[in-house]
Amino acid sequence: ADAAAHIDALCQAVGDQPLAIRMLAARAAGLPLDLLLERLQSGLEVLRTRDVALPDRHKSARACFEISYAHLSESAREVFLRLSVLPDGAGPAVISAVLGSSVWEDAAEELVQASFWRFEARRYRLHPLVRQFALEKLGPARGEAERAAGVGVTRPIKAYAERAKSGQVDPASIQRALDWCEAEWRNLLVCAGFAARAGEWGAVLELSAALFNFWQVRGHWAEAEQLYRLALLAPTQAGNPAQRAMTLNRLGCLAEYQGHVAESEERHREALEAWRALGDSGGEGNALKHLAGLYLKNGQITEAETACQNALELLRRASDIVGEAKAFTFLGNIRRAQKQNAEAEAAYRKSLELSRQSGNRYDEGDALRFLGQIALEEGRHALALESFSSSLAIWRDYRDHRREGLLLTDLARLRASTGDLDEARALAAQAANILAATQDAIALDSARELLRNLGMPAHTNATSAAS
Repeated sequence: ADAAAHIDALCQAVGDQPLAIRMLAARAAGLPLDLLLERLQSGLEVLRTRDVALPDRHKSARACFEISYAHLSESAREVFLRLSVLPDGAGPAVISAVLGSSVWEDAAEELVQASFWRFEARRYRLHPLVRQFALEKLGPARGEAERAAGVGVTRPIKAYAERAKSGQVDPASIQRALDWCEAEWRNLLVCAGFAARAGEWGAVLELSAALFNFWQVRGHWAEAEQLYRLALLAPTQAGNPAQRAMTLNRLGCLAEYQGHVAESEERHREALEAWRALGDSGGEGNALKHLAGLYLKNGQITEAETACQNALELLRRASDIVGEAKAFTFLGNIRRAQKQNAEAEAAYRKSLELSRQSGNRYDEGDALRFLGQIALEEGRHALALESFSSSLAIWRDYRDHRREGLLLTDLARLRASTGDLDEARALAAQAANILAATQDAIALDSARELLRNLGMPAHTNATSAAS
């Protein structure tokens, strides 16, 4: 089993390149596989053969690359080397940002023709061995290339993040912004590390702030948490207490998303103290708002209500309409826990009004979902269907698969309550399939429990349920 794993790792490390695999096979006769993998990870020297019958370009991977590299123009070499620090290729916007120039197309075309780059689906990619060769060529200049990449990617990410954050642009633009972040996600995380190592803390903060709305919609919670832990070091280095408070808030949100309620409460309390020390009523209100939600999860209804009412007062004072809308959503949740559906519905409708006023479709979707749940509880099926359908359309615009799964679960319950069991089973199975690809284990368990209650196995897929 160990041998097979090492062989797989070796083939992956050379990108399944046939000549490299033949060289590794020959070396494996005299070296342990784990040692061979270690040598391969440290450089290209292991990829060579002593077969004198072969032409020079086939005697080692490095010799093969050197021949092609020698024929590149200076501009192509510069682009090739500087972009090699990125682990996942790059799209046009990232290339321009890292190079600090939009004039690189001729060099890119030359690199594709020389087989140093591959162009596919609007991205330029490097074979693993080619990238390793480029990094060796960079040598001591690698540190500066990484610093430039770490700082450079902040330019496009800020522009794309603004589109994703604002509900005032059309859904297609928001979707394109989020899709771009998804495509460049690995590069963005690596570049944050580059910036931190170079002491470019401003770039770390800009990256972490710009990606807040992305991970809220698309997930990647564990990776985002590592980014924010890194960002938490930045204000300490840069002497920016407001950024520290904001980062604590975001870490609190990430912990809650992952079900770590105690850690989330600790982070939001730290943020609350920081905002109070700064005299920032908006920040204080947002921290209290999140604490209200956590108190509710812990069954501390009185504490939740007090925190939420205080949050609303502070957010109004700060003219933070977006924060106020979300606080009204939390207040609605509290009223439902108190069995006060009329008051809960009023709170959700206020959240809906403020969300639409600010153009925040994300919170609009939440308010609509909760209004649909109240309507379902009270047997107002037509209103529930209208609310759930409107909310589902918003989440599909965002491609927020987690919330899409939640809405499909709600719709399944609605169909079950009206006696349409076949449709309920199909919707519940579809919800379970979607949620299985997210990190929300609680939501997935809920969808699977609903499937079992409807008389279907929890692993049933949407196709079999519909049939």
